[in-house]
Amino acid sequence: MRVHVNHLLAVLAVMALAVPAWATRVATDLSLDQPAKVQGTLLQPGNYHVIASDQDNRVKFMRDNKVVAELPAHWINLARKADYSAFVKNGEEIQEIDFAGKAMALDLRQ
Repeated sequence: MRVHVNHLLAVLAVMALAVPAWATRVATDLSLDQPAKVQGTLLQPGNYHVIASDQDNRVKFMRDNKVVAELPAHWINLARKADYSAFVKNGEEIQEIDFAGKAMALDLRQ
């Protein structure tokens, strides 16, 4: 019985150490050529560094090394990997962010 408990603890320890390996930080640089809104926050035209992690449900928009917006988001599966990184907009509202080479995207709709 004690051997089974030790074996179980060893397996759990290995799994706990592997969890950070599953987490993926995804970042991309995107540009806006005109103002756009995301969840009510207005983003001015310019270049943005977008950072997200599959561990949490937030996305950061950075401009000139400063966080200009940090918003909730959730991951969705795409039918296939995105060919390029892009904002997916409906009018002036950013609804999704696709990441080049990834089969997951961020859905920004609330």
